[in-house]
Formats: sequence, C-alpha cells, structure tokens
Amino acid sequence: MLVAILPCLAGPAADKGKILGSPTAPVTIEIFSDFECPMCKTFHEDTLPFLMRDFVVSGKVCIVSREFPLKIDAHKYSRQAANYATAAARIGKYDAVAMSSSTRRNPGAPAAKSGKPWLRSSRPISRRKSRPW
Repeated sequence: MLVAILPCLAGPAADKGKILGSPTAPVTIEIFSDFECPMCKTFHEDTLPFLMRDFVVSGKVCIVSREFPLKIDAHKYSRQAANYATAAARIGKYDAVAMSSSTRRNPGAPAAKSGKPWLRSSRPISRRKSRPW
C-alpha cells in the first residue's frame, strides 16, 4: 500500500465516488491499495476508521482511494475486484464495497477460494446507506 499526503488537489480530476470528506479540505491523502493485499486490508480495517473519525469528519483531510492491483500470481483477482469497486463508485457505493470484509482478501474464506472474492460483497451495492462512521 502506498499513501501520499498532498495539498488538496482532488477536485474534478478525482473520481467523486472515491472521495471521503470534503475536496476543499486543506490536506488530501491518496490511498493506493490492492484488494488482495493483506497489509492493505489491515490498513482499511484498523487505520482508516481512525483517520475518518479524527480528520475527515472534522474537515481537515480529504481521502481519495485509488486501486493499485498488483500483477502477481498471489493477487490474480485484484484487477477484477478493482473493476467491481470502480463500478460501485459510479453509483456512490465505493466505500461500502471497499470496506466490505468480503472484498478485502481473506484467504480462508470460501469466496476467496472460489476465485471471485468480491461476489460476497455484492450486497453493499444496495440503496441503503452503509458508511461505518
């Protein structure tokens, strides 16, 4: 996972469905992650909620999510999961899909063994609001 802290430049160039917080915040954090990366999963489960609570909600930081699917054998479904999440962003459901424990790799889960780990996270793409913060 790569994290870049930049002045807030996330305006029109960023996919609006992948932005958390106000694009006019003084700081933007761009998060590049892979849906099958165990360290990215840990970041999204453990660190991101604190960033949201302490900085994004208060308007100090804007977070922009970017996919960075690694082209290695251990991450052979990363590109497909990234495409699924990007499609969800177009209908305003990126955060629900990205935060779904089924989308982030869980090697022992049946969905991961099936070769389509994002299938179980199709549930977040519904009309109900699902932000965890």
